[in-house]
Amino acid sequence: MAKTVPQETTDSSRVDAVMEQIAQPLSSECRELLEGIVKARLGESSPEMGHLSPWPQASDVDATEGLTELLEAGWLELREDGGRLESQLTLSTGTLIPGWRMEAVALGRPDRALPGLQLVSPTDGLDTLLLSSQQRSLLERFRAMKEPWALILLGGPGSGKTTVTHALAHAMGRRVLSARPSSLFDPRRGLHQNLAILGSLVQDLGAVLLLEPMEEFFPRSTTANSTDSRWYPLLDSLPGPVICTSSDPGMAHPSLGQACHAMISLAPPRGQNKVDMWSRVLQGVPLEEGLDLEKVVRRFDLTPGAIQKAVAVARAACEVGAVSEEELMGGALLQVRHKLDTLADQVTARLDSTDLVLDDTTAATVKDIIDAARVREQVFDDWGFGGRTSRGRGLSMLFDGEPGTGKTLSAEVLSAELGLPLYRVSMANIMSKWVGETEKNLQRIFHEARGSRTILLFDEADALFSQRVDVKGANDRFANMEVNVLLQLMESHDGICILTTNLKKGIDKAFERRLSFKVHFPFPEPDLRERLWEHHLPEEAPVAEDVDTYILAHSFELSGGSIRNAVVRAAYRAAADNRSICQDDLCEGAKAECVAAGKLYRIISDDE
Repeated sequence: MAKTVPQETTDSSRVDAVMEQIAQPLSSECRELLEGIVKARLGESSPEMGHLSPWPQASDVDATEGLTELLEAGWLELREDGGRLESQLTLSTGTLIPGWRMEAVALGRPDRALPGLQLVSPTDGLDTLLLSSQQRSLLERFRAMKEPWALILLGGPGSGKTTVTHALAHAMGRRVLSARPSSLFDPRRGLHQNLAILGSLVQDLGAVLLLEPMEEFFPRSTTANSTDSRWYPLLDSLPGPVICTSSDPGMAHPSLGQACHAMISLAPPRGQNKVDMWSRVLQGVPLEEGLDLEKVVRRFDLTPGAIQKAVAVARAACEVGAVSEEELMGGALLQVRHKLDTLADQVTARLDSTDLVLDDTTAATVKDIIDAARVREQVFDDWGFGGRTSRGRGLSMLFDGEPGTGKTLSAEVLSAELGLPLYRVSMANIMSKWVGETEKNLQRIFHEARGSRTILLFDEADALFSQRVDVKGANDRFANMEVNVLLQLMESHDGICILTTNLKKGIDKAFERRLSFKVHFPFPEPDLRERLWEHHLPEEAPVAEDVDTYILAHSFELSGGSIRNAVVRAAYRAAADNRSICQDDLCEGAKAECVAAGKLYRIISDDE
C-alpha cells in the first residue's frame, strides 16, 4: 500500500517517499534515472508546482531506454520549449516535466491526470458511525478482504454514503480517490486509456476508488458520451477496492449489480439508532426546558446529513438562549423534500379530534388509528415486529360511507393530530387512457411520498381500486394491471395511505385483505344528527331561543356535511337581515339540502 508523501520534510526524505510510491516495476537503470530527475526537480520546502525548481532539458539527460520507459508510463512528459506537448518522443530538445503519474503520486494531484479526481485522507473510522449490526459486520468483512472488491452503497442525499466510504478507507489505512463521470470522458484521451490511467492511480496511491453517482458511470440507457455494457467487466480488473454510490439504483445498468460483491442500503436510521443520531448531533446544543425530543425524533425519518442541517437551521432561528421544540420542528420540516405538490393537492388541516362528531364505534376506530400511527415505530423497531414481515411498515385504511358522513374530515383530523401534511390525490391526475401511464403516475406518487412523512388521501378511490375481472379482452388485462401495481405499491409503502369510497362493493377484495384498518362511516341516526346540529352552531354565533336541534335532527335526514351546509346557509340569511339565527332559518337551510340530495323531509311537531 502506498504511503502519503510528507508535505514538510527534507529533500532527501521527500525523494525517498516519491521513489517508494512507484509501484510499477522499473529496471534499476530506470529507477536511478528517475531518482536523479526527481532530485533535480523537488524544491526545498513547498510541493506546489510554482515553487519547484526547473526540470532539466531533455538534451541534458541521456536518451536511454529507461527515460523512454518513464515517458511511456506517465511518470514524465516531454514538452517543447515553446510549451507545446510533443506528440513524438523526441529527446533532443524540450524540457522534461512531471507526468500525470508523478503529479498524482508525488504532489497529491490526481486531477492533473484526469479532471474531476480528488484525493482525500479520511480522519474518522468505522467506530464513529451509527450502523446496524448487519451493516457493521458486512463493512468489517470488506475491510479484512485482501483481494480487490467492488461494493455498492445505496441511499438518498445525506444518508452517509460518502461518510461510510471514508470511514471504511480509514479503517483499511487507505485514502479515497473520488471520481466523477467527467473523469472517464476526458476528450483528450479515449475511454480505454482513461480507465487504464484510473487503474494505475488506484494502485499507485493505494486508495479506495469512489465512483459517484454510479448511475452516471453505468447508465441504464447509453448515449454517445457514456459507457456501455462492454466496460462493466473492467470493474473487476481495477487493482484496488471500488465503492459505487447511488441515490436511485433503478437508473443504473442492471449488470452493474452482478459486477459488485455486495449492496448495502443506508436507509434513514430507525428506532434507537435514530434517537442516538439526534442525541449525537444535539450534543452541546442548549435545549429549552421541557422540550419533547422524542416527539421530534418519532415524527421525522431523516438521514444523518438532514438531521445535521435541521439542527443547524434550528440554532440559526434561535438567536439567543436555548433551542425550542418549535424551532427544532421547523428545522426538521425544511429537510423533508418531495415533489408531491406537482402530483397531488395539499390539504391544510385546521381541525382536531374535538371537531369530529361520529358514532361511538367509528370514533373509537379513528382513535385506534391515531394511536397506531404514533407508536408504530416503537412496535416495528423497538419491539422487533419489523423483522417479522417483508411488507412495508405503513398504515393503510379504507373509509367507506355515504357522502358527508365524515370520511375526508377524519383524514384531516388524522393529519392535524399527527402533525403530518395531508395530500389529496386527484383521480383525474392519475387515470390515463394511455396504456401504462396510470401505473407510472401511481409509481411517481408513491416514490415521492417515500420517506416524506406525509399522508396520502385517495378520495373516491373506487374508480382506481375497482375489482379485478376475468380477462376477456385487452381492456380487462390493462385494468387488472393497474390494480396489481397499486397492490404492490401499497404493500411496500412505509407511510399512511387513506382510501375513501362511497361504493365499498366496488373495491377489490385483495385490497381489503391488505388494509390495516377498515372504517365504516354510517349515515347518522337522529341522536347523532342532534349532536351535529349543536356542534355546527358556533358559540360566538347569535342563536335565537326558538332553535330546537331535536326537531331539526328528527325532521331532516341529513349527513354531517349537509347539516353544516344548512347551518351556514341559515347564518347567511340571518346576517343579511342583521338578526339572530332562528329555527325558521335552519329549517329553510335544511329543506334546501334535502332537495339537493333528493331526500324527503317531514317537520315534526313539539309533541312528537
